[in-house]
Amino acid sequence: MVLVSREMLTDNQWVALRDAPQFVILAVAASGGSRLDLLLERTTGGELDLYAYRQFTMDVARAVAEAAREDDFLGLGGYRVSDAERTVIAAVSQAFES
Repeated sequence: MVLVSREMLTDNQWVALRDAPQFVILAVAASGGSRLDLLLERTTGGELDLYAYRQFTMDVARAVAEAAREDDFLGLGGYRVSDAERTVIAAVSQAFES
């Protein structure tokens, strides 16, 4: 399986993917209501939303990695997360910081 990484995308594609949640916030906020509503709705989509999105994505990555034990025998022994899975999780985390 090949995951999309920053290096696989053009600068424009990366910006579009990274900024998509903010564009959704702006579109919904601009779709109706008073000017005060617009202001309140636009400010809602700030750092808290970015933090929640990052946490959601990292939680999904960890849950998938821990769904099955690696190198076990009939459910005995082994470990929860492989080195390859740790590498992918670290890459996902790093992508959020760039």
